[in-house]
Amino acid sequence: MESVAWITERKDVLSTFFCMLTLGAYSYYVESPGFRRYVLVFLFFALGLMAKPMLVTIPFVLLLLDYWPLQRFQEINRIRKFRLNCLNS
Repeated sequence: MESVAWITERKDVLSTFFCMLTLGAYSYYVESPGFRRYVLVFLFFALGLMAKPMLVTIPFVLLLLDYWPLQRFQEINRIRKFRLNCLNS
């Protein structure tokens, strides 16, 4: 019975793992923006969405990170988050 319960929770573990990877890749991208680093963010976000659709909120979390701790809230960042939101559709 416990193995069945663990298997049903696997998608939660996977989505959390890819959520953390997305946030880590985004912080890596913020240090030195580049196309390859942005593709990593996009890839981890897409994998997290495939694991569990609950991760549709990640682009909004990234916007909040840009606004308060990173002080990077500009028009170009909103356009990049819009691309991630397009993946949500």
